[in-house]
Amino acid sequence: MQALLEADWKVDGVEFAIIAVQKTRKKLAKFSKPGAVYLANILDLDFITRQYDLILDIGCYQSLLSDSRKIYRNNLIRLLNDEGTYLMYAFIKVDGLSIGINKNDMDEFAKLFVQKSRKYGNDRGARASVWLEYQKLIYL
Repeated sequence: MQALLEADWKVDGVEFAIIAVQKTRKKLAKFSKPGAVYLANILDLDFITRQYDLILDIGCYQSLLSDSRKIYRNNLIRLLNDEGTYLMYAFIKVDGLSIGINKNDMDEFAKLFVQKSRKYGNDRGARASVWLEYQKLIYL
């Protein structure tokens, strides 16, 4: 968030942990930048009526159950501007662990958006991870 604020982006965020919301609101005030941090469930975003040029997800989608992932994707379609960018960082799903994404998840996003890049890596040198960049399709 700090890098986006320093680059003069207007930053809004959604978080369900009150302590994280409080810390982030203090950070927004420190930078004297417009923006908001909502204490909310990522699956219940009907109160947000604007659209965004960039939506960044670091570790959220990967933690959702499959039914919730469809709701998340529908929210994403509604909240992302035409030609907007969606960036996601996630762990690669492995047997025995409950969080992560797999090829099926990436295929679901590919039905909705144009994939611009996919970069595999390892989180802190250990767990397999991926950065995904998508662009919203424009429907004529």
